[in-house]
Amino acid sequence: MRNLVFLHGWGMDSSCWAGLLERLSGNFRTHCADLPGHGRNPHAKDWVETLSGAHPFEVDLVGWSLGGQVALEWAARFPEQVRSLVLVATTPSFVKRQDWDAAMQEGVFMEFLGNFQENRPETMKRFLHLQALGGNSRVFRMLQKIAPQQLNPEGLEHGLDLLGRYDLREAAKGLAQEALVLHGTCDSLIPFAAGKWLCANMKNARLVGIEGAAHAPHVSDPQVCANALQEFYDGR
Repeated sequence: MRNLVFLHGWGMDSSCWAGLLERLSGNFRTHCADLPGHGRNPHAKDWVETLSGAHPFEVDLVGWSLGGQVALEWAARFPEQVRSLVLVATTPSFVKRQDWDAAMQEGVFMEFLGNFQENRPETMKRFLHLQALGGNSRVFRMLQKIAPQQLNPEGLEHGLDLLGRYDLREAAKGLAQEALVLHGTCDSLIPFAAGKWLCANMKNARLVGIEGAAHAPHVSDPQVCANALQEFYDGR
């Protein structure tokens, strides 16, 4: 029986997967992990080591956004533990770098970081809007409904630090695990081009574009995502 471990994005918690999970069927054990410093999980310095130790068995990882980056690092560091990857709205690098344009300008990211430190509630609301762009007000309301009410500033700041530092392009190229890349075609936070890059540069990856979806396709289009996951796991 597969152990599916779901890793949410920055500023959210594991409850964001509810709509997708209720549509999955099959021979799975599902584990919805809160990233360290998010939800009920206390902050830890090494997120990957903490998560790997909390799930001491072979896993199939499903990661959204920052959770997808954590999944990539987990697969690179502990390849014998990770059977496969599903990467939802994931990028190897959230900020622009040399030869990497499918990302946020570093100055814009630093401005966001400064705003977060000065006015956390307003910045979190703006972040939800960014995730829903390309979708509609319905998606924003859905995200508002599932957004955590209690947040750990230390965990959030560490997550932003990871978003600023992560450049997982070489790690992604070296992974041997099969991967499914799910990406909204209207994602304004992490461009669809990032998903295309992952599919083109990972050894065993295929891309499913969610037409019209923004940064949270598992929230806006849970049945489409569930069908894609079901097909991916049934075919392996």
